[in-house]
Amino acid sequence: RKRLEFRPYQILIPGGGNSNEQATSSDDLLPLSHGSARLMGSVGHTSTEEQQILCSVKAELVHPSALAPNQGVVELHLHGSSGSRHTKRDLEQAQDILSQLLVGRLVDTHALCITPGEFVWRLAVDVFVLEAAGGCLLDCAARVASAALAATRLPQVTAQPKTNPSSSSGSTEAETSEQQQNQNTLVVDGDYAKSQSIPLPTTTLVGANGPSTLSSSIVTVAVMQDFDLATKRPLYSLIVDATLAEEACALALIHVCVQLAHCNDDPKAPPTASIVGLHKTQQGALPIHLLPDITNTALEAAASASLAFSTVQPSPLLEENRQKQPKPNLSTLLQEQLQWVGEET
Repeated sequence: RKRLEFRPYQILIPGGGNSNEQATSSDDLLPLSHGSARLMGSVGHTSTEEQQILCSVKAELVHPSALAPNQGVVELHLHGSSGSRHTKRDLEQAQDILSQLLVGRLVDTHALCITPGEFVWRLAVDVFVLEAAGGCLLDCAARVASAALAATRLPQVTAQPKTNPSSSSGSTEAETSEQQQNQNTLVVDGDYAKSQSIPLPTTTLVGANGPSTLSSSIVTVAVMQDFDLATKRPLYSLIVDATLAEEACALALIHVCVQLAHCNDDPKAPPTASIVGLHKTQQGALPIHLLPDITNTALEAAASASLAFSTVQPSPLLEENRQKQPKPNLSTLLQEQLQWVGEET
């Protein structure tokens, strides 16, 4: 492995992907979740140095914020275990960085709106770090969260106004409209074949390539410092996908959020990469003249990361065991949530 290369990882996603014809509710890694994914990889030469991260996505219907009445909500939570080798403080810091740099760029929040000002989807993205012996935690967590959201299926929900025959005929038109708006009822279609995936953010301002689909990831660049005795000057080297030992020796860790724009009109065209966020950790002071090298390193690593993070589907044996489990009904899963939302209204 070179300094600017990721180790090979595998991301296990539900069978069927985003195809409406092949997707079934039993294909999910976690049947009670709306989407899930699992990242696996061997960091070192021994079986104890492995990376195991599981992500679950659950959706619920809530009332939107008054500041964003036509946007859904995406919340990310990072959970650790005894095999993660990360302290609670490290996980909280990683969760804050992911929430600031990545969460708002993973999905199109406007597509999560059911009725503006009334009902929107709230996605709870829970990332469970089962084992983490190295291989940057933030980079791997961002990849598995993105894969889980891409595999998430939301039931078809429509809002229908409920007429009130007992309303007074003398009420004004504004009062009648407000009453109907507050009495909208939601109809949930429990047919999994009619469920929909969450669209990615799009843009039309990337060069002259036309409309493009955006995908974001995080690349952590570790800045290593050495000292040249001959010239008596510090020497710096940059690496990606650092292990825990390498992170402990690093002068600084720079977490770079890289956004790739994939042209919709020409799928074979190489994506356009841009940097949309940056965060520094560790206590060392970062020389300002290293920033161009760090950003170029992050862009180069992000372009080649798709080869390292391979996406696979469950094995036939795992698929056979999963099909024996009871299939949940999406409308049943949301029945209690709809009642709770209705009580709040």
